[in-house]
Amino acid sequence: MIPPASWVQPFRRPLTVVCAVLWIAAFAATHVSVATIRKAPLPSLGDSVLHLIGYLGLTGALLLTLLAHGRCFRRRTITAVAVMAVYATVDEYTQPLFGREAALAEWSANLVGAALAIVIFELAVWAIGRRHAAKENRPAPCQDEPANIDRAP
Repeated sequence: MIPPASWVQPFRRPLTVVCAVLWIAAFAATHVSVATIRKAPLPSLGDSVLHLIGYLGLTGALLLTLLAHGRCFRRRTITAVAVMAVYATVDEYTQPLFGREAALAEWSANLVGAALAIVIFELAVWAIGRRHAAKENRPAPCQDEPANIDRAP
């Protein structure tokens, strides 16, 4: 049986690099001065919506990288929740150091974006696993356990 993550595992190293670059770019983008932001052509979406979309993408990149490294559902989810909660807090807390304003609404949007990414990503992984299992007429493997372990009765 093909595990749901097998297609992504050969891309572990490039995914890790892309994920790191995205995180560095996101940190830089959220810590530019207000004067620079006013000069940049930004979409007319609200700042909270931009934060939600940004964190959805960052969390998705993190989850895909964790999947490529063989992390199971439980470890991926716990890691993503912990990392995103800490990063969102640090992100908002450090923005005043760069002339920006920390806002509870933005912090909340960050966490909502992360939560949406986790739900969407894990549902997709679950659906892919079920599809592979259905093709082989076998039950889907539990994602919290390795698929190739023989168990004694």
